[in-house]
Amino acid sequence: MAEVGDFRRFANARQLMAYLGLVPSEHSSGASVRRSGITKAGNVLARRVLIEGAWTYRMPARVSSRRFSRRRRVSSSRSALVAPS
Repeated sequence: MAEVGDFRRFANARQLMAYLGLVPSEHSSGASVRRSGITKAGNVLARRVLIEGAWTYRMPARVSSRRFSRRRRVSSSRSALVAPS
């Protein structure tokens, strides 16, 4: 990843995650501690690429059954149009 540069500059994974902004935000007051989503601090481009990759892995693109059947019909009609040699 060109955005991160040399990984050796981070002593541990926690420092790398903090650099990317992939740590939970925290709101605390006295004994009350509330944690929420990832922070918006850190390298925006690197964080976005990692998050998009994770979403793509987690939720792959799906083809609807209607489009799938249409695609099958089009491909079969195209193969019928091609004359055997």
